[in-house]
Amino acid sequence: GKIINDLSNDSLNNLSLTEKKVLLEDALNNLNQSLEFKTGEKEKSEIIHDTFYSGYLERIKNKKKIITVYDSIHEKFEKFYDTKKIISDRKKIFQNTDRIIRISNTTKEDLIDIYTKLGKEYKLPIFLSRKLIKLVGEDPNNFVLEMFKFNKSTSTKSKYIKGLKKEFDNIDLLNERCGSNFISWQELEDFEGDKFLFNLTDFNVNFYIQFCEKYFQTIKEAINYHSPKKLYLGCRWHAGGRKKHRNKYNIAIASKYVDVLSFNQYVNELNDFNFPSRDAIDKPFIISEFNFGALDVGKFYPGLGHASSQRNRGEKYENFIISALNSSNCIGAHWFMWANSTTAGRGYEGENANCGILSETDTPYYELIKYMRKINYKMYSYRNKK
Repeated sequence: GKIINDLSNDSLNNLSLTEKKVLLEDALNNLNQSLEFKTGEKEKSEIIHDTFYSGYLERIKNKKKIITVYDSIHEKFEKFYDTKKIISDRKKIFQNTDRIIRISNTTKEDLIDIYTKLGKEYKLPIFLSRKLIKLVGEDPNNFVLEMFKFNKSTSTKSKYIKGLKKEFDNIDLLNERCGSNFISWQELEDFEGDKFLFNLTDFNVNFYIQFCEKYFQTIKEAINYHSPKKLYLGCRWHAGGRKKHRNKYNIAIASKYVDVLSFNQYVNELNDFNFPSRDAIDKPFIISEFNFGALDVGKFYPGLGHASSQRNRGEKYENFIISALNSSNCIGAHWFMWANSTTAGRGYEGENANCGILSETDTPYYELIKYMRKINYKMYSYRNKK
């Protein structure tokens, strides 16, 4: 309140533009956190997932709290940031957070290195990796195997074990089916998983289908409630042209809830593009990622889409967009990305591709842009056959 009053005070006239900007930023941050806190407290949901560090989280007492951490730049570069204050503030947030998602192994190691001085075992159990996502997407058996690595109190794992108890009257029957030797259900709950669970393939498939159904239904209901009359664009599936699609089950389930299907598609064209149950699904789709890279400009990696030169990148772009325009259900194609990856590579996997419209020094690739303009300027007339 004081900062807001200060902003309306005549003394503002004596402040520099920089001082006014700082006051305004503080006021907006305080207002934003106050609104977030009030909304979070009133929310009917049991979990709040904050995408970064918000001070209001520690004030909420009646809900489970999750945050996502992308990197530790502010902690590591004290030359540019008030590192001591940042670490102090974030310690308080971490101590009042139930779970932390780290997007990379590097981030995980940085957090452990910086924050394990809290004097207690630190809660850093969640790590997202492409390998995990790939395994989960390929096979419900792998989904169950990865799920068992989490604590027994997680809702998905507890629901799975509850289903097993309903399917098998006692633990001996489960042992007989799986070739395991558990002495009690309690022992299974504390277990971290093994491939003998693959002997429950039918059960695992049915459970995975239920999981997907609940996942997409919950998100659709949340969007309709919090942001009505907005489109639900799904969750970018990765497909590979003629290769076997990894998402045998969840695309068909998602199509009942999403408004638009989204696919990352690193292929030369969409003329043979296919996905499971496509003939039965009449939905628009977008290509959420595609690109082509070449090695003629000093980069060491072209990316997932290959071209022989910058001119050939443009030729392939034009051909890809024409194939998208020829597909009546395709309503968009999104180039990945605006600028090249850094030469040293991004943190969690080292990707350093020639994927940009601009180089890493913000220099346009004019040969590529020439072909982009050529097809982009006439895409509507092409689609409408005018």
